Amino acid sequence: MQRLENLGWPILYLTEQLRMADGSFDLANYLIYNDKVIDSPCSALSYHQVATRFETWSQTFVKPSVAGRAWPFFVDVNGSRCFVDGTSKGNMATGHYAIKYLRHMILALDISQKDMVIVVPYLNQRSLYIHALAAVDMADVRIITADSFQGWDVRTVIWDMASGSNGGPGFVADIRRINVSIRRQMEGLVIIGDSGCFSSKKGKGSDHGFHLKRLYQ
Repeated sequence: MQRLENLGWPILYLTEQLRMADGSFDLANYLIYNDKVIDSPCSALSYHQVATRFETWSQTFVKPSVAGRAWPFFVDVNGSRCFVDGTSKGNMATGHYAIKYLRHMILALDISQKDMVIVVPYLNQRSLYIHALAAVDMADVRIITADSFQGWDVRTVIWDMASGSNGGPGFVADIRRINVSIRRQMEGLVIIGDSGCFSSKKGKGSDHGFHLKRLYQ
């Protein structure tokens, strides 16, 4: 799309989203689209049973969303450690909590493993999940990097940022990766991260993570 725009082609951007249950797009709308996008009538929770169950389940951990909406929620694994192996990174603590919530979601939402996707920024983190999920008989859950996630549609998503308190947010803070990671789900999104990544030397004083900082706020 950006390439066509650069070439001078006229672009008409829709201001109504049609895929996602009410509330599921609110985070992307706030962070990226300046609240300019509206939900279509077919986005109502009455048409999205999984989103309705997601909202009921999420109230076990966080305050209820505004009535008629199913908001994503954030799990802050503050104090976690990110490791570097070669040119890629991983975070075992955020992975642990992602699998914990994954198992809860599948039971509470009455969905299959194939209805779930875990989005990760790094190939090392993806490898951790492949081995860990196979060990607990959950190998049908798909593990996708943010760079490969564009164009997907899936019922529910866990986005594991895999950043730790011992380093900055890294390229997880790239606006394009954030945009993809928080708007491919149709009915439920859980975000796993570490707010301490902005307190580290690499995270302080950088504008690169502006949108992520708004997410943590």
